[in-house]
Amino acid sequence: MIEDNKSTMFTTLQSARNKLEARIVAAMQKDEKGWFDLCERLHRGDKFLEQVQDLWSNDNSLLDTEHPGAIGKAPAEQSHEEDEESAKSRGERARSEWLHAISSRTGKSLPRIRGALFRNSHGETLGIAYSRENSLRPGHWFLGLPGNKYQCAVLLCETNIGKIKAICLSKTFLAKYSTAFSTSKAWNQTKFNVVSRANLMYLVLSTGEIDITSYIDDYNNVL
Repeated sequence: MIEDNKSTMFTTLQSARNKLEARIVAAMQKDEKGWFDLCERLHRGDKFLEQVQDLWSNDNSLLDTEHPGAIGKAPAEQSHEEDEESAKSRGERARSEWLHAISSRTGKSLPRIRGALFRNSHGETLGIAYSRENSLRPGHWFLGLPGNKYQCAVLLCETNIGKIKAICLSKTFLAKYSTAFSTSKAWNQTKFNVVSRANLMYLVLSTGEIDITSYIDDYNNVL
């Protein structure tokens, strides 16, 4: 009975998600500004479903083995603040590891300005964004950087198996497509929607998709 209820719920949620995704595609094709907010709603919904999936899949953690019949606290019952802090910690770890790798390969250091913003050897502001692959929607990453605060960018896309794909977007690239990026006025953030298909990486813009596979690990674009 419980499994039937869970199956019905997920079917209903998936149907609603498909409709929202269709609205996003339609809005992007019409170049409507509202598509960014729809993407935000989709992303928040996916994150919530990940928590639900984690809660339901950790059935054993709900039982107190020392006191049979007692109900313990599930890992997914962490606060929203704790979840956000975990994401921030992962981002800091990914940035630190990438910066260390770059320093080892090139001997160049990128001093931090603040947050996700750093200074490259040309005096330009480099934004380093991070996102982990959506487990409910493999091959999708949503990343953000402070709007109009950087000249070049690195998108650290972590796969579900822990591999980092560093997409290095040059100053020229960002200038060329600047009007095609979506920016949240409320949060003053530029959003990057990255997808992976058939071993290729694409950046989803309001004007369509751009193949950015050749920009992976091409750090000379941003140093």
